[in-house]
Amino acid sequence: MRFSIEIGRLRAVLVALVAALSLAGSSASAQETCVSCHSTQQDLRLRDPVERLRGSVHDLAMGCSGCHGGRGNEPTVQAHDVSVGFVARPDPATVADRCGTCHADARFIRRHRDDLPTDQLALFHADSHGLALAQGNLAAPSCLGCHGSHDVRAPNDPASRVARRRQHETCGGCHSDPARMAGTRLPTNQAALWAESVHGRAVLAHGSSSAPTCAGCHGAHGEHREAGGAEGRCRHCHEAEAEAFDRSPHASAYRRLGFSGCVACHGSHDVREADGALGTAGGMGVCRRCHGEGRDSDGVARRIAAEAERARRDLGQARAAVQAMEAAGLRVPAVKTLVDEAAQADLRLRVAMHALDEGVAREAAAAVSRPAQRARELARHARERDANGRRAWLVALPPLAILAALLLLKIRQIDRKRG
Repeated sequence: MRFSIEIGRLRAVLVALVAALSLAGSSASAQETCVSCHSTQQDLRLRDPVERLRGSVHDLAMGCSGCHGGRGNEPTVQAHDVSVGFVARPDPATVADRCGTCHADARFIRRHRDDLPTDQLALFHADSHGLALAQGNLAAPSCLGCHGSHDVRAPNDPASRVARRRQHETCGGCHSDPARMAGTRLPTNQAALWAESVHGRAVLAHGSSSAPTCAGCHGAHGEHREAGGAEGRCRHCHEAEAEAFDRSPHASAYRRLGFSGCVACHGSHDVREADGALGTAGGMGVCRRCHGEGRDSDGVARRIAAEAERARRDLGQARAAVQAMEAAGLRVPAVKTLVDEAAQADLRLRVAMHALDEGVAREAAAAVSRPAQRARELARHARERDANGRRAWLVALPPLAILAALLLLKIRQIDRKRG
């Protein structure tokens, strides 16, 4: 009896294994049937999807019928039978739900990746893009508009449309197109402005993994709608600056007037270097947009900006002195240490500037200037010592050369006498 029960269990396991293998084989067979047929088509529109599918994240995970429906392991007519769910080109209005059959299914997703979120579909439907599609605006992007269709790549793949260095191009495909943006109040230069901003250059020129891209501020599948609006997003990276601003006289005034603290001065997509148009006496136009020229507040702003400008000039001169010293072959570790100290103090100065307090700015600027000036002084002494040493050597060289010549003559005289 016991033996027969064990045999029965083994048979059940065997049946389950065969069923699983047949399902897997069926999916693979369907994929292979679609690929083997489409890859031989003369029409590029039919052949191109197969080429783009290779290397896609979906290439091995699912068959063609997972998105297109139909019966991929049947002959052509049955494979494309709309009565069994075949869809040649998914409707933009429903494509998100089609993607969501997998991506919103936690059990399914966990079988392939355990780090993918499954809330993107819900976020998308609540987002402005999803809402626009739901209202019949088929020009609004669906999943395919951002991720592609057959050539979907992982976000960390440089070829991905949503890779950090390509996001502004993908978003700009719509947001930089006046025809697509017609009827909205949105400008069409945001992508270009971001590419030239301090954030854009950090990502595009230096490969920064922390500077924000479009999704970093606006979200990927759903817009960020958190307390503080745009300023709240800036605080995620610039918390120290935000805390300094909260202590400033501007904080309460901005709240009262409905200004966004960061954007009002720095802009949104065109954020520039703090020592460029902002924070210098030559870039007071930002302050004068509100304060005007000649007011008491204008004088305070000028003095704060002048402190920062002086400190950064000292730091720049110290760095130039180090470069000149190293070009001359001199190595003085103490000088480099002082310049590093001044550079760290400059970062703190950038934070302190947000308090808009003349005394705080003066103290923070002095913390930059002191080590920078000391570094420049040590570098000057090092170059002077080196120059003095070179001059001493030049002065001593002729007598030494004469002495060497006399010794050589004397040696030759002695050798001739011995010979």
